[in-house]
Amino acid sequence: MTTPEQPPKPTTVRTQMRALAHPVRVRIVTTLARLTYARATDLARELDLPPNALSYHLRALAKGGIITEAPEQARDKRDRVWQLTTREGFTLDAQTATTEDAALSLGLINAQLDHAKNTWQLALNSASTDQPLLVPAKGSALLVSQLQLTPEQAEELRQKISHLIDSYETQGKQTANTQSYDFLFSLASTSAPPPAEEQ
Repeated sequence: MTTPEQPPKPTTVRTQMRALAHPVRVRIVTTLARLTYARATDLARELDLPPNALSYHLRALAKGGIITEAPEQARDKRDRVWQLTTREGFTLDAQTATTEDAALSLGLINAQLDHAKNTWQLALNSASTDQPLLVPAKGSALLVSQLQLTPEQAEELRQKISHLIDSYETQGKQTANTQSYDFLFSLASTSAPPPAEEQ
């Protein structure tokens, strides 16, 4: 008598956040986003990581539904090629979020910020030494602003930035001689939440 296979457990936002809350995994994801497909051996070389350490993080990302294997891109059965499951992000519902979700979200944010800091450090270290100031490649920028917005305006801004990034991502795929640029967009309210209305 055969036992029917159990369907895979659905991937939740909490599972995705837990999988991504590590700076090495953020590097793996950004590298796969740039390369589209990559063998585990190529990723290990690209990220300068021991193969066993990389395998651990790949398994964690796969378990979290962030990456999946692309066997059609493999050269033989021993070849393990990986790709992003989706290029879309995920959203945590603030209305149903728990304290665990908040902790996972903070871990993910810290991992992303660590990656951004390391990216800037690499960019500055690779800048030309004959410049009076270490300025990274053309097009690189760090912009900091304090905006006064309504929640509706903030959401409109978020959507416009998201659509703009999508359009440039499409252009980049159709253009030769491109360079890789990491993009990190942060929009967070620093105001105290309004008091709850009395019943």
